[in-house]
Amino acid sequence: MLELPFIQDSTIRFTVKEHLWFLNRIKPIENRLSYPISDIGSCELFWDKNYGVKNGVLGSFNWLSPKRIKVSILGKDSPDMIISTIIHELHHKWQWERFKFLYPFLAIPFVRGFALERTALIIENEADELLGLPGLNSLNDNNQH
Repeated sequence: MLELPFIQDSTIRFTVKEHLWFLNRIKPIENRLSYPISDIGSCELFWDKNYGVKNGVLGSFNWLSPKRIKVSILGKDSPDMIISTIIHELHHKWQWERFKFLYPFLAIPFVRGFALERTALIIENEADELLGLPGLNSLNDNNQH
């Protein structure tokens, strides 16, 4: 991998214990979601120090590095609240695996909302319900006007 000295990496790889903790919570509900997700064991999970309250980003999947999923470091303090974000990103990973050649076009900002985000948000909310969590989307919905 090319190392660029002027670009500081803001990520920290999940420990094995952290990865297993999420795996043990996601696996039991995986087949009860309306849409498929990629296997959590097929990717590397990273905490990102730049994600969170300031920029509103809780997680990301990047088709240019499809084995990596990054989530907000804030999830370390309340991991239950980040489970649905990981499921959301695992769905994007599944979408990329299924539609590899189309994915870059589907990810264009004005197409992304209905082509990729709609189903990802549905299963994110389902995951919160299945886990009995209030979910970050429902908390954010209360603050929107």
